[in-house]
Amino acid sequence: MNRAFVKRSATVAIVAGASVALGIAIARGFSTVVFLPFGLLAFIAFVRVRWLGYAAVLLCVSTLATAYAWPVVSFGGLGFYVSELVLLVAVAATTPAFLRCLRLGWPSTSGLSVGLGLLFSGSVIGVVVGVLAGGSLAGVLNSGRSSLFFLAFVPALVAFENPGGRRIIVWLCGVAAIVIVALQGLQTVIGPRPLLFMIGDFQSLVEYDAALSVLRVRPPGLYLVYVVAAFAISGTLWGSGRRRLLVGFLATVAMLGILLSLNRNMVVGLAGGLLTAFVGSGRGRRSMVLLGSFVMVLVVALVIASDIPGSGPVLTRVQSLAHPERLAATDLADRAYETGLAFKSVSEHPIVGIGWGSSYGATATRLRDAQVTTFDRQWVHNQYLGLWMRMGIAGLLGILLILGSMISGSVVELRGHWNASDAWLAAGVLSSTVALSLSAVVDMVTANPNNVAVLMGVAAAAATLRTSTPTGALEAK
Repeated sequence: MNRAFVKRSATVAIVAGASVALGIAIARGFSTVVFLPFGLLAFIAFVRVRWLGYAAVLLCVSTLATAYAWPVVSFGGLGFYVSELVLLVAVAATTPAFLRCLRLGWPSTSGLSVGLGLLFSGSVIGVVVGVLAGGSLAGVLNSGRSSLFFLAFVPALVAFENPGGRRIIVWLCGVAAIVIVALQGLQTVIGPRPLLFMIGDFQSLVEYDAALSVLRVRPPGLYLVYVVAAFAISGTLWGSGRRRLLVGFLATVAMLGILLSLNRNMVVGLAGGLLTAFVGSGRGRRSMVLLGSFVMVLVVALVIASDIPGSGPVLTRVQSLAHPERLAATDLADRAYETGLAFKSVSEHPIVGIGWGSSYGATATRLRDAQVTTFDRQWVHNQYLGLWMRMGIAGLLGILLILGSMISGSVVELRGHWNASDAWLAAGVLSSTVALSLSAVVDMVTANPNNVAVLMGVAAAAATLRTSTPTGALEAK
């Protein structure tokens, strides 16, 4: 047996056991005392196994738990969620390798790095503006703490730099997606209790849809499933080799998770992403046949699903995409309300925005303990408008530069710089980036740490497309 493999496996096992022990210790109130030695152990492990840091971040925030459902650890009066501490340890452990990657001068990395620099500059501006507007420093920092997870790009780039690490992350994401969808289906069957996910105060992730009278389950790792669907379908359409059947199964499972979540924007986003990849590939007849075959399989699956008890609400919500009047009467009416007020704030403060923690005039209601409460709505679903409003023009330009670099780099690679067996990875990056970009118009992508960690993983995959030919899980044999 390979000695290096044994060492890495032992390191992973030790970290996993230590993580369980850490969780028990935190639950018993010994968080500050025990986290330091465990943090040091994790730091050493992340340095030695370069893909482990990003894997740990994904595990904490993009699978079965939301970033803010973890316990809080106090250091000198400051409170950090365990998920944030794992991120910071992973960033500290991988920063030297990350800086080495930048010194290599990768073309795809420069645009992404500048975009991230603009985002963090905008976040600092948002803090200053929020404090000057009268907010407390603690409240302003808490409002903008989700931007911290853009740092996940650092361990993600280090993990994807090596083809072996890239292959492991791909497989881990695939396995995680299967587990997430399995628990999502089980939660749908058993009802809202007991909860199979750690969602903290985010009850909306597992709640009954009033219009359809069906339990709507959106796992914390739903966007990981979304991206896995894009990569798996790309592997089915553009890949080759003996694993196409396995990848097709993974694509089917991921699509099932998207349908169970009742997220219509994901259906539209995924269709747009795959269509962009098809056009960008310039492959012609073969890709057209494969894409048409996949669409036919999906249509047949929906027809069959219409006869399954309890599937009516799912299909009704998906079918409402073809009926604008139904959409306007439900979610889009509320989105138009918040978008209008957010756009008014942006038009009044186009350069620096209104900062973190400041009210833009929108309110929301919540039913808790049989009482309806009204509170200030800090979020806006249009993520481009939200970044512009909170971080100013720097935040908007930053995210546009990041997404633009990801799309342009993957198009270049997909159109001929690689051979046919490698096209699936570039197609996966392109389709998932377009899908995430479209979803960001109406859903929490950049304002949710669970989803930011996934986005940064795709960004790292885009940055490393040109470094070497991958030996990923979908590669032809």
